[in-house]
Amino acid sequence: MSTNAAESSVDLFADDCDVAFASHHWPTWGRERIVTYLHEQRDLYAYLHDQTLRLLNQGHNGDEIAELSAHLEAASARLLDLIREFDARGGWGNGFRSCADWLGWRVGLDLGTAREKVRVARALGTLPLLAQALACGELSYAKVRALTRVATPET
Repeated sequence: MSTNAAESSVDLFADDCDVAFASHHWPTWGRERIVTYLHEQRDLYAYLHDQTLRLLNQGHNGDEIAELSAHLEAASARLLDLIREFDARGGWGNGFRSCADWLGWRVGLDLGTAREKVRVARALGTLPLLAQALACGELSYAKVRALTRVATPET
């Protein structure tokens, strides 16, 4: 989805929309939340586009960008390891209902994103091949996130 497509979606459909369904995402209910979600997606795509162009304009080539991306995925893998360990030992139990609630407070993640991080972190604990692929930057967090919904330790 491009930034223009996201803005067009808001203009065309937001007034008549009660629920929005997006790939790899839970349904979003309510006009205000839908508009916020679409604007956040628009801003995310614009940021990724702008940062890619910024790196290219600074003389970085596609290989450097891909390498940096792999480092970011490795950092995501480490973050998920830490979340899984923190959750398993109940480090969030000092006044919070869940690890996701704690992540929302301490890291600033919205609750849905925090719950998904905890879910993926837990799943990767039983899926060492996916965990390793993320840690090596071979798979993106987005792909690993989707795969944890269907993968089993046997597959």
